[in-house]
Amino acid sequence: DRLMGKYAVANNPDMMLLSFHVDYWNYIGWKDPFSKKEFSERQRQYAATLNSSVYTPQLIINGSESVVGSQESSITRLIKEARQQKPLAELNITAEKNLANIQVQYHCKVLSTKDKICFALVKKEESTAIKRGENSGLTLTNYNIVTDFKTVPSDSKSGSINFVLNGNAAASEYQIIAFVQDVKSLKILIAAKTEIITQ
Repeated sequence: DRLMGKYAVANNPDMMLLSFHVDYWNYIGWKDPFSKKEFSERQRQYAATLNSSVYTPQLIINGSESVVGSQESSITRLIKEARQQKPLAELNITAEKNLANIQVQYHCKVLSTKDKICFALVKKEESTAIKRGENSGLTLTNYNIVTDFKTVPSDSKSGSINFVLNGNAAASEYQIIAFVQDVKSLKILIAAKTEIITQ
């Protein structure tokens, strides 16, 4: 999480950070409020496709490389390699909030119909006091937390996706990150992010 925070604070325009919180540690006394079963399933899909294992903390880079999430030197090397790759698609997104609803407009151009477009509603930062479990007594700060996640087929070249913010959450606390992903290899072809405009 601290390493994720380092990259998040840098806010590089060509780095899209997503933190998918898994639910399989919830039995040890503390339930992660951001965890979702479908995020655990997503990790298992990566493990099967990349011939990896399921563990935390795990970092997946561009959908094609798995590395322990605290190994900064390996992560730095893999990010450098990823930045040298050319995008294999085009993707443009905008996001606008009206009351509690966020409407994401997208336009995508891909070479294959075997891809999907993924959209993540991302909370930039949240601190949580841990009262039970192995981190009992600590306050952990998480970054770029995926709070909602949706996909559409890539042959849906233009359209809109809707998210709903809970309570009185401010749009400035969130951003939208989208990416095109090969459904078989799970490789990320291109990604984009945007701030949320408030009407």
